[in-house]
Amino acid sequence: MISIKLSPEWSAEIGPLAQKDWDDVVTRFQDASIYQTWAYGTVRWGERSVEHVVVRQAGEVAAAAQVTVKKVFPGFPGFVGLAYVPWGPLWRPFGKEDDHQRFQQIISVLRQHYAIKSGLLLRVAPNIPAGEGNASTVFDDAGYKLNSEASPYRTLILGLSPSLDELRKGLKQKWRNCLNQSERNTLVFKSGTGDDLYREFLRMQAEMLQRKNFTPGVDYDEFGRVQEKLNGRMKMNILLCLTDSAPNASLVYSTTGNSGIYLLGASNMEGRRLRSAYLLQWKVIEQLKQQGMRYYDLGGIDPDANPGVYDFKSGLGGKEVSHIGRYEACRNPLSRVAVNLTEKFRLARREAPSASRAN
Repeated sequence: MISIKLSPEWSAEIGPLAQKDWDDVVTRFQDASIYQTWAYGTVRWGERSVEHVVVRQAGEVAAAAQVTVKKVFPGFPGFVGLAYVPWGPLWRPFGKEDDHQRFQQIISVLRQHYAIKSGLLLRVAPNIPAGEGNASTVFDDAGYKLNSEASPYRTLILGLSPSLDELRKGLKQKWRNCLNQSERNTLVFKSGTGDDLYREFLRMQAEMLQRKNFTPGVDYDEFGRVQEKLNGRMKMNILLCLTDSAPNASLVYSTTGNSGIYLLGASNMEGRRLRSAYLLQWKVIEQLKQQGMRYYDLGGIDPDANPGVYDFKSGLGGKEVSHIGRYEACRNPLSRVAVNLTEKFRLARREAPSASRAN
């Protein structure tokens, strides 16, 4: 670990942490998510590509970030590549008022170490809704630029402070009618974090993909590997809905920080007939309330490309929000050019038709 004295009050540590140590940091923050966990980062990008930054104020952890570092030319002398902070940094500790000084300190440390000292293209995509506070101004003052071409994360957020009765009244009429219909069926639920439940979800997901004949934008097996590595209460929660001991619908969600995030879902024809997805979502809301979560993030939305999913999620009465976007800092033009060209090449390969399709 590299230790840096920023001022008499502030200091920073940079380097890879063991899972136990990083998990201990993550659990201190209400703005934490599964995307900043050690398990997600190491499965998604590889353990050797993950580093950590911890900023302390008077010796106490005040802000932190998990950073993915990818070199475009690993054997090339010097640094050419990308440093990426998804859904970070973390700067809202539990039990403390928001203080943008914490945010300012860590984004300054990130820029100094990765963009200036290491010569990488630094990308930071924080878990901050647009219009909230002055985070955009802090980025601008710290020397970052907003990437206007990068689409920000867009979702629906349901506040969980009202009672269950009030939340039910807030459902759209059609959605509430479907929930009422589902509750009249004889349905049984299983809930837990075990790998066996996730395998059941995978089986149902595979059946659904085959039925709908489409290519998903999510790597479900990758999430399974993340689940295997997640520790304790960081593990994803899996809900199964059953009729006569046979699963008909499933849902996967995460509870890190002060929010639950809807991640994955699947249902078969029986589940669609019984409208099990409506009751599963309501069960999640009940569980989140019991766990003391403040918000339920219903996952990414795209009303134009996927209007059916948008209509379903919007029926819960949540507020549509977008994150502030992706901010970048780079002092090495070679890193910016190399990363952008590499990404364009990979995108072209993904979109290129296979030989069988071409024929």
